[in-house]
Amino acid sequence: MLPHSLAQFFHLRPAGPGALLTAATGAVGLSLVALVYYRRIKEAFSNSNESDSCSEASTDQTAEQVRIDVYFGSQTGTAEEFALSLQKEGKMNGFDVKVIDLQSYDADTLDSSNSIFVTATYGEGDPTDNAKEFVDWLVHKAEADSLKGMQYAVFGLGNSQYENYNTVGKTIDSHCERLGATRIMDLGLGDDDKDIQQDFDEWKEKLWKTLHSHFDIDRVKEKCNTVDTEISRKDLRDKEHKYRLDVVSERSALEFEPSTSVHSLDTNPMVNMTVTCNNELNKCTDRSCRHIELDLNSPGISYETGDHVAILPDNDRDDVEELAKLLGVNLNSWIYLVDDDLSSPFPCPCSIQKAFTNYLDINGMPKRSFIEHLSTKAIDPNEKRRLEMIAGRDDTSDYQQYVCEGRRNVLDLLREFPSVKLSLHDLLESLPRLQPRFYSISSGSNTHPESAHVTAVVVDDVLPEGRRFKGVCTNFLKQMRVGDPLKAFIRKTTFKLPADTRTPVIMIGAGTGLAPLRGMCQHLETCRARGEELGHNVLIFGCRSSKQDYIYEDEINGWYQNQTISSLFLAFSREDPRQKVYVQDRVSENSELLVDLIVQGAYIYVCGSTSMAKEVKRAFVSCFKDNKHMSTAEAEDMVHSLSKSGRYLQDVWS
Repeated sequence: MLPHSLAQFFHLRPAGPGALLTAATGAVGLSLVALVYYRRIKEAFSNSNESDSCSEASTDQTAEQVRIDVYFGSQTGTAEEFALSLQKEGKMNGFDVKVIDLQSYDADTLDSSNSIFVTATYGEGDPTDNAKEFVDWLVHKAEADSLKGMQYAVFGLGNSQYENYNTVGKTIDSHCERLGATRIMDLGLGDDDKDIQQDFDEWKEKLWKTLHSHFDIDRVKEKCNTVDTEISRKDLRDKEHKYRLDVVSERSALEFEPSTSVHSLDTNPMVNMTVTCNNELNKCTDRSCRHIELDLNSPGISYETGDHVAILPDNDRDDVEELAKLLGVNLNSWIYLVDDDLSSPFPCPCSIQKAFTNYLDINGMPKRSFIEHLSTKAIDPNEKRRLEMIAGRDDTSDYQQYVCEGRRNVLDLLREFPSVKLSLHDLLESLPRLQPRFYSISSGSNTHPESAHVTAVVVDDVLPEGRRFKGVCTNFLKQMRVGDPLKAFIRKTTFKLPADTRTPVIMIGAGTGLAPLRGMCQHLETCRARGEELGHNVLIFGCRSSKQDYIYEDEINGWYQNQTISSLFLAFSREDPRQKVYVQDRVSENSELLVDLIVQGAYIYVCGSTSMAKEVKRAFVSCFKDNKHMSTAEAEDMVHSLSKSGRYLQDVWS
């Protein structure tokens, strides 16, 4: 075997033609002579391992290692990050763990698998895009006992502000059991309105204990008990990093073999769209709301009225430069971050500038586990204790107040705890991927078939202590110029107009909740111009003031004048300081008209915050009570039946 002193000093692995040898203190290039010597040592090391059955973890141990398949259904990336963390910890717990995108599921192999499903609920109780086909198969197509033999566990991700909280996780859990699978562990539910990371961490801790007991992992481990194997297992458990890192020059980086990214963002590439318009919508206010038009460019890329566009932003340049300064790294240096299989969390090699700008979510709220890790890197004892308190799992109030309510990111932590010595390696492995942001398309597909419009309020808040919090994507969009490209894709939705244009529609939106309703009004106006008959259409729109944030005012007046919309009701919550008027108030005031239209078959569309949507739904319940003499339970059932039949549709956010 390789001498212990050399094995400890060098991390040996294959690389590109210009292979590097990574020392414990950093990355250094090899001369040609050293490279040859390195390869000879590596060959000797490999041959030695072939003759040492336990150094290779032994045939018996490999044969009995339990395989776990972790399937993820993710829209914004959180479920995928959770799945990848299970893979990392699973290997340290003695399991052979594979992460699988749910869109790649194989129904023929599920019945003999040990499967963990980590799935988010999106929109109004819908599966994520990559989980739709699987959920449809599970609920509607799978035959009885088709999963008999599968052992499974489910963790669902949702937000309790939404009515259909964690519907998808509950659906997968119950239907797996219905189809004959054996539940290993109770369903776990994560609530993004509270502390979803804490929910997952607690469920995960129980998961490993349950799996160890269920599969008797301790018995398997005893099969190979040589000193070398025990050391290797301890190394695996104690290993701080999943990936190995080289920091090199651009010239050296180009000699490395390109890595295979494990992230779905890289296996489902986005398309280039071009900014053709970027205008301010608000008037006389310090709050910015942008109207942006995107040329779809690519052949085959299209949308329907009511769809979403997902935009992948760049991180702010000043933030990127400050982060590099705090870590003491050169943005022009290149990195190669890979595991033993040449897999990486993002495409490598790449420059540090590229990683910080396009791949890492440097503005997201740090996880409790990350803050816990920072506490181990703090030199100052007071800072160490404070970080431990924030990361504390027994009392979550510090984390909730300091991180969540304080809207802090990794930059804030490094500024406020200067004694923390965080390495580049730690940062690259700890931060999740930068995710696309979803926007309701604010144009009609029959009016602007080659252009998708976006309406977005720019988040740029000064917090009480003077810190500035900026939304990543809205500020990215604000600074875009005509002709600039960006990465995006279209997401289909069920937020669609009825096929018959004569069907009445009731559209209710507040603020930028007007976006998809504007698209619908454009669509209906184009239909009317083509000679199609329209029904009685209602628009109820709310904002703060007619003089500040009444967006698209001229267009709305035009639709009313040409009878694209037959009834227009406005609600200004800050116009009269003596009386705040909201969209739900306009629903109540016009209950007789609205109920009459619903009886005629009207469709209802609500877009805005979840809190607004709840108030609007309560207002409709009151409308039915007052106009149809229903009890509260009967009126609620009526609204629920409208939702179930697809006539009450919501596009909301928390």
